[in-house]
Amino acid sequence: MESTLKKRRIGKLIDELRQSIKPVQISTPLGPVDVVQIGARAEVINRVLVRITKGFLYLTHPEIDRSELNFHITQIHEFKLESIVVSGVAQTFTHYAMGEGVYRHWRALSAEDIRSGLWIHMFYEAAVWMVDHRPGDGRITLHGAKDWEQR
Repeated sequence: MESTLKKRRIGKLIDELRQSIKPVQISTPLGPVDVVQIGARAEVINRVLVRITKGFLYLTHPEIDRSELNFHITQIHEFKLESIVVSGVAQTFTHYAMGEGVYRHWRALSAEDIRSGLWIHMFYEAAVWMVDHRPGDGRITLHGAKDWEQR
């Protein structure tokens, strides 16, 4: 990491993140909290989420042609994470964890067609996205973003 930063291999990304930093106030169950907001391009996050999902699909079901799947991404509100436990996902889906609190996912594939499935990816016990996939043509769509898609 140190070498990458010194040689500015990801300098453009770091500069972009620095320029996006701004103080904001968020509403939490305990009241308003002052925090720092860092902007990130949805396209980059979405591609990473799809790559992670495809990678685990390859490891668990290499027979699935991942290029023929559509992916739909929904971000889960960080103050509603308990809903994952309450929903029963934590007990009924297959669970995987890496690092202590670094990354976890829950996944379930359809019994009728394993090309359809639902994944919940959690990073650092705070940033959570739900990714569902089904047969299609490789399209990526984002919940709440009208007319937004990637290929």
